[in-house]
Formats: sequence, structure tokens, C-alpha cells
Amino acid sequence: MEKKYAVMLAMFLLAIVGFMGCSDDEESGSGDTGIVGTWEYNPNEAYIETVQFRADGTYTKIENEYYSSRDEWIETRLDGNYVFDEGTMELTLNYYYDGDPFTRSCTVVRITSDMLEIMGWSPGYEDRIYVFRRAD
Repeated sequence: MEKKYAVMLAMFLLAIVGFMGCSDDEESGSGDTGIVGTWEYNPNEAYIETVQFRADGTYTKIENEYYSSRDEWIETRLDGNYVFDEGTMELTLNYYYDGDPFTRSCTVVRITSDMLEIMGWSPGYEDRIYVFRRAD
């Protein structure tokens, strides 16, 4: 009889360990690093920023800003490399701007299958959290 209880207890403990090992896909994101994909930040009707993180560690950021004084949209494109450390949630961006190399570190506050929150995305706004929505 004791052997029967020991076997049932072992099976119960294995089941618990198995369930604990499963990750929640909603919280970990999608793609190879969770950040891979196309994301859009659109705080108002005069500004749209799209960033595409690729599995090979490259990214493209496109800013579209409307200037009402000129009645035109201006597009700025930036290409570079990134490293996303899922353990520390640190996002490091390497890029060139006007021919000069830059490195920028940001913190991913939260990532789900359809939302990416980044603190420190734009220079001068290190304490601000930017909320991107999945665009792909």
C-alpha cells in the first residue's frame, strides 16, 4: 500500500514540475528573441514610428513626421544592429547617424505578443516609456 502512495506522489510531483516548466507565450513574445517583428509607435496623427527587428540582429527604424507649416510628411530611416538580452531585458542599438557611430541602451519594460514597452527609446527621454504595437 505504501508503494502505491509513493508512486502516486512521484507522479503528482512530476506533473507539478512539468507545468512549472511551461512558459507563457503571451509574456515572452514571439520570434527568436521575443522582440523579432515589426512594431509601431503612433502617439498622435502627426507622428508614426515603425521599427522592424530581424532575427539576424539587424533593425530598421522609420520615422514619419508631419510638418503642418510645410504641409508635408518627412521620412527618416535608420538602419543598424541590435542585441536583446532577455535575462536583463536590455536592448542595445548600434547605428550610424550623419556618418557617426552611436550605441544606445534601452530597457524593455514589458513585451507581449502584441505590445512592446521600451524605456529610454529616444535620446533625451530616458525616463519615458514608449508603447509600440505589433504591426505584422
